[in-house]
Amino acid sequence: MSNKQTVLIVADSNAFAPILFSPSIEWVVDACVTSGISSLCIFADEMPDTVSLPDTAHVFTGCHAADDLTVWLLSRRGDDILILDGAMPLVTSSSIADSALQCVNGGELSDRIQRSEINVNTASDFLNTLTPNPSGALRTDSSRTRSEITAQLRQCILSDLLDSGVEIPCFDGILIGRNVSIGAGTTILPGTILRKNVTIGKQCTIGPNTLIEDSTVGEGTTLNAVQCYRSTIGNRVTVGPFCHIRPNSVIRDGVHIGDFVEVKNSDIGADTHISHLTYVGDSDVGERVNFGCGVATANYDGKKKYRCKIGNHAFIGCNTNLVAPVTVGENGYTAAGSTITDDVPDEALAIARARQQNKLFYNQKIR
Repeated sequence: MSNKQTVLIVADSNAFAPILFSPSIEWVVDACVTSGISSLCIFADEMPDTVSLPDTAHVFTGCHAADDLTVWLLSRRGDDILILDGAMPLVTSSSIADSALQCVNGGELSDRIQRSEINVNTASDFLNTLTPNPSGALRTDSSRTRSEITAQLRQCILSDLLDSGVEIPCFDGILIGRNVSIGAGTTILPGTILRKNVTIGKQCTIGPNTLIEDSTVGEGTTLNAVQCYRSTIGNRVTVGPFCHIRPNSVIRDGVHIGDFVEVKNSDIGADTHISHLTYVGDSDVGERVNFGCGVATANYDGKKKYRCKIGNHAFIGCNTNLVAPVTVGENGYTAAGSTITDDVPDEALAIARARQQNKLFYNQKIR
């Protein structure tokens, strides 16, 4: 592109159709940013709150959008402006960079808007003559084209990952969205879905049947049949199968989380083991803690949520209930089947269960 590299994205309702978990317009914006566009303007009837745009973008919406856009264009009367359709997410950064001949003068464009020759609803017809990449001309205006766009974009993303050293032995069921970074040597197995804003380190194994969103995963980590949202997972961690990492969780290096475990809004210290059938919510867990089977943190009393704190090297026995707020000290133990309502001092064993009684011949009596 020539001189000041200005792009105007026209966005009708189709620009907000989801393509690989993000609105179409976000893919167009990404292509502009990657190609080095210095000035970005968006013209739309309305902008949904769910759309994420750069802070530097000029957004014109509402009943006065055309007037406001005209004023902005008049300030750039000498600029060459490339117009893109927000409903064409297959546009690429390379096609934008090669589009100098398809630009229009800012003054001419402002005049045409003032004469009502261009508005959000008629822009698609106007833009058909200005699309810089014929292969990106599919619009998100029908179920069929959205499916075709998704298939093409998915293939491009997976091919690029293979070129970068990521191992993908089979493409079946793999969907990868925007802002996803995967380190070399990591293996992505079938059924893996990386929705958006995901960073995965080197030499990991992700999947099968794993979903990650807005999260970071370290190096050498294995996630098998896991769902993870807005959380951080460290290095050399193993999670799964059938685990749920809910938002605001931190799983530190060397942690092992086994089958049917849920972690929510908790910090799990290094080398801790939570092997199976356990719920850890609103908790701060130290290093090298062992959770037995069937442990649950009772963090909600019906009105408020409270936190548990578990010190380093603690041992939480099977079927323990930790009724928050409660603290288990360093090297503290809880006996299997205990319901813990008071703090457990360092090095102490807490037993909170009724003493067993055997009723002899009871079964004969009730029979």
